[in-house]
Amino acid sequence: MPLVVSPVLLSDLPSVHRLSLSVEAVSTTGSLLFPYGASETSVAYLVEQDEKNMRDPNSTSRHIIVRDIPDGEDAYGYGRRARGKIVSYATWNFFVTPEEGAAKEGVGGDRRRDGGGAYYESWPPDAHHEALKALVEMGRKKREGIMGNKRYAFLASLCTSLAHRRMGAASKLIKWGLALADAHLLPTYVESTPNALHLYLGHGFQKVDTMTVDLHRWGRDHVQEHTILIRPAKRASNSPNEIAISPVLINADFTAFDRIGNTAFTPDSYAQVPPSPNPSKPTSIFPLIFKDVPSTLDPSHRTTSFIENSLTDPTSHYLKAFIPSTNKTIAFALFHVCPTPSLRPQFMRWHPSGNHTLVNAFFGKMHENQERYMKGKPYLLVQELAVLPGWQRKGVGRRLLGWGLERADTEGWECWLDASKEGLGLYKKFGFRDIGCVEVELGEWGGEEGVVERAVEMVRGVGEGAVVDNFERSDMYSINA
Repeated sequence: MPLVVSPVLLSDLPSVHRLSLSVEAVSTTGSLLFPYGASETSVAYLVEQDEKNMRDPNSTSRHIIVRDIPDGEDAYGYGRRARGKIVSYATWNFFVTPEEGAAKEGVGGDRRRDGGGAYYESWPPDAHHEALKALVEMGRKKREGIMGNKRYAFLASLCTSLAHRRMGAASKLIKWGLALADAHLLPTYVESTPNALHLYLGHGFQKVDTMTVDLHRWGRDHVQEHTILIRPAKRASNSPNEIAISPVLINADFTAFDRIGNTAFTPDSYAQVPPSPNPSKPTSIFPLIFKDVPSTLDPSHRTTSFIENSLTDPTSHYLKAFIPSTNKTIAFALFHVCPTPSLRPQFMRWHPSGNHTLVNAFFGKMHENQERYMKGKPYLLVQELAVLPGWQRKGVGRRLLGWGLERADTEGWECWLDASKEGLGLYKKFGFRDIGCVEVELGEWGGEEGVVERAVEMVRGVGEGAVVDNFERSDMYSINA
């Protein structure tokens, strides 16, 4: 059966922690830390803490799994229920700024950082708190002593079910993280038990130190030595304008996406704007949608929606274009991979105080037309594509678009998008053709009279249009590769 790499969704967390605790139960150290194994008490506590961490806009963690999928089936089926068994799990942390690599004692009130960079308010009541605290602190001090305030990636945890070992599942999770570390020019840090040492050495890690864990103080007749390994960072290009593309790295990327969207989509991106005799009235749909939203609204609302969508919608694929040397994000794209009739994308949550009637009249109509046209066929939806103004017309958008077009052509899928007037030329160049449009008169909703908000509906057949310029598969590592 195929082993498929995918991000952890919130609905996966109970299965993830049952797996990790069950694997820990057969090890000497794990059986000390969690003496009751995968008890429902421990599972519930860890699920709660990981949910908070995964939703935290400041989180540096990525949780990744491997599923054993039945032959001929997709990873997700009817009702978004996952198919296949979770057989391997990893937590990666990406400290992409120096301050993230340093200790942050007392962050968030009483929260403390564990050895993996995630925050836990408490440990399960049936865990061995004294041993956990001592061992986590030992690992943290060792790591900070070696890495200091450097930017780096950290493979915080990795486990595989006993029945699926030596089948390549763990290697897939390691390769996934190393590809992102390479894209961001980060060295990678890991602590290895003796049994796993050969695995990391085979992926280019080098021994740099050891850490001795003496369990006698807790009644165990065992001393375990952990090997500290580092995989060197990929060398930077000589070009100061090198652009890399990768999946979302950390939750802070979503904040960058929000900022890019606000600057890239000018007020008249969709609207057909005549000379205005009354400039005080909106000439774009968005001010009309949000006119009743309190001005004191937390600006992270859309960031939170991005995060929540990524954790609950298995169709969502977020990509970013960035400058590796500075880690500056300059563009992003959101694709929805819709391989089955039952698997359709969830759309971004609009603020409760927004004008939902107007939302449905414009964006809801787009969705209706999309569903009617596709009629249950598998397809790829280009949901968003935005590039910072200073980087537009330099091929960045084409490279992001290339991921979707290559995926769709490989799978034999059509593509759909709703285009602003600025994007029409780009999309037509790569095989998209317009089949209609959705529009609203803004004057009817309190906007400028005579202004029409218009989105052009476009589809692309399999293999149609030009090959995307300068797109190389090595630019990124897909989570579904």
